Amino acid sequence: MGVLKRRNRMVNFRLSEDEYVALKNICLKEGARSLSDFARAAVCRSMAASRPADEPLDIWVRNLDAKVGEIDQTVRQITEQMNVIWRSRPRKRIEAQECS
Repeated sequence: MGVLKRRNRMVNFRLSEDEYVALKNICLKEGARSLSDFARAAVCRSMAASRPADEPLDIWVRNLDAKVGEIDQTVRQITEQMNVIWRSRPRKRIEAQECS
């Protein structure tokens, strides 16, 4: 069967030896052509299961991207607040030592 869509993006991840052997065994059991095909199919099934059936993929991806952007902004705000707190702490300790 030929590839209908050109696949030009790559995703890599590491496995322990035990995980690799288990993946190889399940690929053989399921009759997958390759580890890559099996992993791609598993990821695609997971993506399809996590979005509503009536929502087009491009809209789902845009919504997901927006949510990731919101999380990024929140993490930046928390980091900035932590930096403000961290910068203020050493000064209090130094001032307290100078008063002694």
